[in-house]
Amino acid sequence: MAIIDEYWAGTLQRLQAEVTVFNRLINHQGERGRENEQALARVLEGLVPNRLGVGTGLLFDVAGAYSKQIDIILFDQVDSPRILAQTTQILHPVEDVGLCIEVKTTLGREEIEDAGAKKGSINALQRHNEYQPPLFALFAYSAEAGPATLAGN
Repeated sequence: MAIIDEYWAGTLQRLQAEVTVFNRLINHQGERGRENEQALARVLEGLVPNRLGVGTGLLFDVAGAYSKQIDIILFDQVDSPRILAQTTQILHPVEDVGLCIEVKTTLGREEIEDAGAKKGSINALQRHNEYQPPLFALFAYSAEAGPATLAGN
């Protein structure tokens, strides 16, 4: 196995082990989901360049519209204004965001529909002409069905 493959396999094993233990200890779905999001965010913080921040919150546009709540947001923390951050930045101008990630403990039809609604709320935001909508990713620790069924959903 190549060194990069070994590194990623180890990273994924550590992430899955952390999530598995926490999910066994905590029965509250909301807290379980929040910890699953934070576990992935901690991995990303160690991987992305320093110019990118890893956060959570809402995206907004120049017209005052907001997206739905986004689990993980990768944003430009060098050129992005900090005027909206009191303790943590939870409001992000859509133009400063590069990637939005929706995190699910278990992926099924309802979770895919929820992620689609979140992606739609991001794409509906008005952006300055030169800006593309942020990329969107759906990350799940497990799935209720196989890949073909999930793709159909």
